[in-house]
Amino acid sequence: MANSYALNLYSLRLKKRYNNKIEYILSDFGAKQDLLRIIEDMFENWKFEEKKAKEEKNAIGSNEMNILKIDEEKVVRIKQNEDKSFCLTRIGRMLDGVLMYGEAGTSEPVVDIKNGEFRYTKTKEDAPLKPFFFKFYIPENSVVGFLILESIGSSGVATIVQNKLLNFYSNKDNDAILKIQPVGISDLADSAMEKAHGVKRITLRNIANSNFNISKLAGDNVVAKDFTVDYVIKAKSKLFQKNLFKRLQSSKNEKSCLYEIDGNNFSDISVTMNIDGHERTLSVGQFSKLGTTLDISDKIVKGEDGYPILKSLNDQAMVLVSLIKKEYDLK
Repeated sequence: MANSYALNLYSLRLKKRYNNKIEYILSDFGAKQDLLRIIEDMFENWKFEEKKAKEEKNAIGSNEMNILKIDEEKVVRIKQNEDKSFCLTRIGRMLDGVLMYGEAGTSEPVVDIKNGEFRYTKTKEDAPLKPFFFKFYIPENSVVGFLILESIGSSGVATIVQNKLLNFYSNKDNDAILKIQPVGISDLADSAMEKAHGVKRITLRNIANSNFNISKLAGDNVVAKDFTVDYVIKAKSKLFQKNLFKRLQSSKNEKSCLYEIDGNNFSDISVTMNIDGHERTLSVGQFSKLGTTLDISDKIVKGEDGYPILKSLNDQAMVLVSLIKKEYDLK
């Protein structure tokens, strides 16, 4: 089975320490700091760490490439071009590049897939390096920025990049706390929902203002505090409406924290659908998880090494950036 390729989306926000309700503009906070510049500094520091690691290796007679060990079995480095320059590019409010990541720890025989002949044995010390594309997009005068990360099948570098940035940022002296978390786009959520052939059921939980008289079933001694009523809407065929997520989320009353639909109040709403052959139920607050990933498996162009070429990945990342701009009304 061929590898699947996807771009995964994360948001970056700066919250005031001890008061999460206050958010800072990423391009100008504190003493005229810019988060994108901080990210650039992080990669400059990363390059220095790699150079230092290489020098230490060379001190004992090794000619290994610049590499950083994440732990005993995982290694990572910034990809270098043929001219030894680093694969990092800053254009406007965007910074992108490629990380090479590999894992060791196991030994396997390697054969030629054309004839089955044995080629060599991968040792437990070998860590094949895979390229993973990333792009930071920090809009001007915005309280939210974005990180786009490539994944190959179940492999990726999300944890490495996030931890690296969080650790580097934590050394800065300011009262803004950096938060990184998955974020969804409505158009992607709609596409995922359509791919799932619509919704199987919608559950409106803990209905208030219900005309259902429970005493007719359970007796006159039952009072309202003794029970809750859920409405379950089951689809006989495909039940899908574009922008369903937005419509359900917009029904929430921020003062009461209840969802108001047709004169009734609900404490929560969940949607159940079939995704990749598995039934999955998401509450309203989790809907955005459906729109966090853009599948690019059939849109990329591969190079001689069998991996997507950089331009192909960047083109798809820019498609995602256009969806971000539409979602957040950015220019």
